[in-house]
Amino acid sequence: MQRAVSCVARAALITSSAGYEGDREVHALTLGAIAVPLSGRNRLGLLVRICYQIVQAEPMAAEWFAAPTGYTRAIEDGGGHETVAWHWHPRARGQIEEPHRHLGAGSGASAELAKRHLPTGRLALSGVVRYLIRDLGVRPLRADWEQALATVEAAAANR
Repeated sequence: MQRAVSCVARAALITSSAGYEGDREVHALTLGAIAVPLSGRNRLGLLVRICYQIVQAEPMAAEWFAAPTGYTRAIEDGGGHETVAWHWHPRARGQIEEPHRHLGAGSGASAELAKRHLPTGRLALSGVVRYLIRDLGVRPLRADWEQALATVEAAAANR
């Protein structure tokens, strides 16, 4: 995921203090508390939060892995207004549990539409980065950004 982020931002994903064996606590991987500014003609910002748990592959196995439990990916305009956000919070009771998208005030959507949950599938962070570069004019920071995103996606497919 850091490789995907490195295509558009000089910021590091930071994890909460992760637990170890047997820890079922949910942890967060974030790009920062506020949107990270991106280079390009539209002065956009990116906010990333990925929630996960450390789980054992099989009972009594030595292998552990990070299992995703939700995410937020948001793009803000130059004024700090959210334009679009993708959410997945399957464990949040009383909320929409399926992956969905919101159109924020920065998108120009009506207030009524901005309150709605537009259905999506799960969205990889690399997909957001590709959208930023190809469709929103964010200047990539790596000449090999397409290869970097392909590498990230291939690694995810092999898990």
